[in-house]
Amino acid sequence: MRTRIIPALVASLVVASADASPVRRNIFPDNLQGTWAASTEACGGGDRIVVSARQYTRADNACDLMWLTVTAALNGANYSAQTRCVDRANGKATPPKAVMFRPADGNRLSISNAPGQAIILQKCP
Repeated sequence: MRTRIIPALVASLVVASADASPVRRNIFPDNLQGTWAASTEACGGGDRIVVSARQYTRADNACDLMWLTVTAALNGANYSAQTRCVDRANGKATPPKAVMFRPADGNRLSISNAPGQAIILQKCP
């Protein structure tokens, strides 16, 4: 009996881990697109982030999406965006960087350029 259960368990783990493989995309998904800010009051000002299908912009720079890696997680997907940005002040390109996007729920989003430096934003109306 145990010899039948163990192979079935191993097979189910292999299938589950295959489902968690990262997938590369070339656009931001609909749930990340929109205008995001720290508060509703900040939605109309310059301290906001606007995410479109292939770009996200801030007051200081505009970043084109090179690719987006989607990784399944226990509470939803994690999105790692490899971006190429241009500084709006001087028009110069900055080195490519990875930015993590993690939806917290339908109206909140965590964005991070480095571990431990996430900011939580809410979707603007």
